[in-house]
Formats: sequence, C-alpha cells, structure tokens
Amino acid sequence: MNIKKAIRWEFWPYWLFYTPIYFYYLYLALKIRSLGFIAAANPVMEFGGFVEYSKYDILRLLPERNIPKTVYVEEAFSAEEILKRMSEKGISFPIILKPNRGERGWGVEKLNSPEQVSSYLSRLNRDLILQEYVTELNEYGFLYCRFPGEPRGTLTSLVIKELLTVTGDGHSTVLELCRQNERTQYHWETLQNTYSPEFFSSVPEAAYRVPLLESGNHCRGATFYDGNSLITEKHIEVLDRIAAGIEGFYIGRFDIRTKSLKAIEEGDFKIIELNGANSEPAHIYDPENSLSRAYSDLFAHWRRMYRVCQENIQRGFVPPRGREIFRAIIDHNKRKR
Repeated sequence: MNIKKAIRWEFWPYWLFYTPIYFYYLYLALKIRSLGFIAAANPVMEFGGFVEYSKYDILRLLPERNIPKTVYVEEAFSAEEILKRMSEKGISFPIILKPNRGERGWGVEKLNSPEQVSSYLSRLNRDLILQEYVTELNEYGFLYCRFPGEPRGTLTSLVIKELLTVTGDGHSTVLELCRQNERTQYHWETLQNTYSPEFFSSVPEAAYRVPLLESGNHCRGATFYDGNSLITEKHIEVLDRIAAGIEGFYIGRFDIRTKSLKAIEEGDFKIIELNGANSEPAHIYDPENSLSRAYSDLFAHWRRMYRVCQENIQRGFVPPRGREIFRAIIDHNKRKR
C-alpha cells in the first residue's frame, strides 16, 4: 500500500470524497420534489449526461473539424471488422478504444496493433468508441455552463491535465527516471502491469518526454492543475459557439487536446469528449488545493447545476422517476465489473 498516496485527499476513493454531495443531492431532490431532477441538466443527453449516456451520440453533434476521426463499434464486433472500419475511415495505429458509456477513464486504452485490439475485445467487448490518436500531449478540461433562456454561457473551470510522463536525461533508464518521480510512484502497480522489462531498461534521449499513461484522467495517472486564471474571453467565445449549436445542452465539460491554450482561441483543437451532468470542476484536484476549497468549488458547481435543472423543469422538461436513474446507475456498475 502506498502510504503517501493514501493520505492525499486527491486520491481518496470517489465514493468517499463524494459522500457530502450524496446528501446534498437528496436535499436538492426534496427541494425540487424529484429524485431524477438531474436528467434536466441536459435534455439532449440520456439522463442529462449523468449516467449511461452515449458519448458517441454527443460527439456527432460537434463540428467535425474539432473532433478526432471516430468510429462507433457495436457490441460483438470482431477485430477484423474494426480494422476494416479503420481503413474505411482512414485511421491508422495507434488508436484509442473506450466504452461508449463509461466515465473516469474506465476502459480507455491506447492500442498499437491488431493483436492488441483482439486482446482488448476479449476483455471488454461491448459498444465502444474507436478514435484516432491525437498526438498533442497538452490536455485541458473546460467546464461550461449556460442557464436556459440566456443567450450566452461561460466557463466555470479550467483544469490543465499533465499526463504521466518522465523526461529523459540521456543516461538514465526509464526505471531510474520513474524512481526519481513522485507521481509515478502513485501509479507504480499500473505501470508494471502495462510495460515490459525491456521498456523500463531503455534509455530515452535527453529532454524527450516519455509518455507512460496516456489518459487525461486523474485516476489513470494525470496530474490536474487549476488553470482558472488562464481562461480568456476568446476561450469562452469559441466554446460557447460550439455549445450553443447543441440544442438541449447546458452544462458539462469539454475535454480537449491541442498544442496550447492559445491554439484553442484560434480554433485549433480536438474535443476528445463532451461530458454532461457527471462532469465536475476538475481543477479542484490540484495537488496544492485544500480540501475545504475543493468542496467549496464543488458545491458551487452543484448549485449552478440545480439552477439549470430547475429552469428546464419550469420550461416543461419532465424528469424520469428516481428509480429509473438509480436502476441505470446499478446496471452501469454491473457492466463495469
């Protein structure tokens, strides 16, 4: 057990960290008299994007120039069929495969060969999303919010995601570099299960960033930093224009890969995912952030989400019964086992 990791609240289990939010949700549900009110956050998404919604359906609503080449992979697809679809779409290895209905990095893998595709399908054969691999290592998460009836939305959070990497010095092995890096120690078991001894014994060139876990998810190795002070009016304008083009979308997070924050202002970026009501202001996981500040920002986010839901319900949206939401959560967790 990694003691250093266990005592850092940013690594607490999701269910533990969110315990206060569970009680707050019940309070809000009683206030609005609907256990399923969260579905009103984004009427365009199943359950508002809270659980069991199709990421592929949302990606199809985004400008094609701003998303990676993407293929929907139906359950029971064979590796041969996937390779055929890749060829038709002009996608080559490496690729990203991930569940169409998933969250927090579950099932997201970078694959480099047909053999790895076959292995992946033997472990996780369900409806999937296949995407071309976006080579830029700079990843950001912009949390967006627009209240129903208002002409313009805003960005309430920017998280800068630093993927898990080590930087070569020209003489140290990858293993030695990992031992010198505190963040790699938090994910050492995953790294050992991912790479061969030959990889760890290799010596990267000086200044070369060696990608280790290439998922922009906190639980998959990424370090999250608070970038709120770096949000510009141009960022808001660019992403608000995209969000406004999706009827029934009001609150959620754009996960973006790009060269830089400046490139986003110029429209040069790829949206990896657009999440809904299950989004969170991920800047709260900054290693320098306090637990009290994290909860303050998280509760503020839920107050905004409640207002969005309340206004959509007042405008005629009928939320599902609470038992439908809870059944979807149970079914989703069963499929993850």
